[in-house]
Amino acid sequence: MDDDGQNPPEILPKLIQYAQDNDTEVVYTYYRKKKHSFFRNLGSKFANWCATITLKKPKDLYLSSFKLIKRRVINEIMKYQGSYPYIDGLIFFYTSKIAKIEVPHNSRKIGKSNYNIYLLLKLWSNIIFNFSIYPIRFALLLGLFFFVFAVSYSIYTIYERLFLNSSMPIGYASLIIIILYFFSLTLIFLGIIGEYVGRISMNINQKPLFSILEKYEKN
Repeated sequence: MDDDGQNPPEILPKLIQYAQDNDTEVVYTYYRKKKHSFFRNLGSKFANWCATITLKKPKDLYLSSFKLIKRRVINEIMKYQGSYPYIDGLIFFYTSKIAKIEVPHNSRKIGKSNYNIYLLLKLWSNIIFNFSIYPIRFALLLGLFFFVFAVSYSIYTIYERLFLNSSMPIGYASLIIIILYFFSLTLIFLGIIGEYVGRISMNINQKPLFSILEKYEKN
């Protein structure tokens, strides 16, 4: 929970009771109305949108800092040795037993938030680049799209030069085709190289393939 008083401590027993009564390992909170500034709310929405795409977070789940995490998941999170930890990203590595409950959100009574554009950008970059290789794959898909476009436009340009507009300047068609092919191939090869780099990054981050929930030992 945050230390600014906006998360009411008296709600803690409710979180604990909910986790005990339900088969869940993480209980997030959400608010009917967040009493933050417009800029802070906008940043939170964008961060949640990034998490939905990159971490496959359920769309209706708000990644609040006010949450309960059971000891098993905490122990798994503490094994992370990377330089850019992001607790919510690590939670989705180790469990799918996640729930949410609505709680009130208090106004800040003293001081002001330390969040600024730099910290928000740092949070977004952690979500996008440290726990996902989607940006790399987007470059590869963009390259493939432009390659298909280059092939289509090449056919159209040659057809136009031969049958529709014989007065087209000499060299125009070949120049356009060469530029399109080289541009698309550059993106494709960057995407392929990036895929290797992304997999190296995932290995360095020690992203688990599975997480053990319970052990059964023979007496």
